[in-house]
Amino acid sequence: MIGQLRSRAGKFAGYVLLNDAGRPGDMSVFVAAERSARVPGVREARQVRLAGRRYDAGMGRFLALFNGAADEAGKAALSEQQQTEFLHAWASWAQANERALVDPGAPLFAKKLVTAQGVEDFTDGMTGYTIVEADSHDEAVRIFSGHPHLGLFTGNSIAVLECPPPPG
Repeated sequence: MIGQLRSRAGKFAGYVLLNDAGRPGDMSVFVAAERSARVPGVREARQVRLAGRRYDAGMGRFLALFNGAADEAGKAALSEQQQTEFLHAWASWAQANERALVDPGAPLFAKKLVTAQGVEDFTDGMTGYTIVEADSHDEAVRIFSGHPHLGLFTGNSIAVLECPPPPG
């Protein structure tokens, strides 16, 4: 949907492109900057902030799924100091990549599998998720290449999946 931006005095200030490509209630907003040849009358997008969130034209969103290789005994064997060190390393990683973080994520606990036949509990190695914005899939992978999760247990991994906007 294309709308017009107006100043408080009611003067025309540019165009805005509203797109429901994000999660419910999350609107991608682009403010007028330069005329675009792709859509007559609409201007090229530039970065803006809305409700404290950054939105960029041309940026892709990527979902990172953290896979843990440790069994319950391995997790229980982590000392309090190791846990604290990991949390500090995670906080440092998050701060270093703050501009890319859309959703810092959370651990994944109780899991349900929904099928046409019903619902059942399941377990797997997925331990958490994070969502980032990046210029490319390779850039998103680079963001996670130094994540402390990879060094916590031998065999830990991070799957980085591209989340393109819905067509149309």
